[in-house]
Amino acid sequence: MSLADAYRYHVALLEQMAERGDEIAEKSLACIALAEYGWKPGDPDPEDEQVTGNVIDLRPHLERNA
Repeated sequence: MSLADAYRYHVALLEQMAERGDEIAEKSLACIALAEYGWKPGDPDPEDEQVTGNVIDLRPHLERNA
């Protein structure tokens, strides 16, 4: 399984768990969404339709968590 496939699979599992009311899964999906939009610690909360920022480099975490 490629890393991209593993990512999609993990997100799908989180979505299923969130639909069943798992709060940690809901928060994890929110964190993933923030990272995908380039949010980084210290940035203000993003507004709907107005998300801006630099892309977060998550590559250092790939080796630790893959």
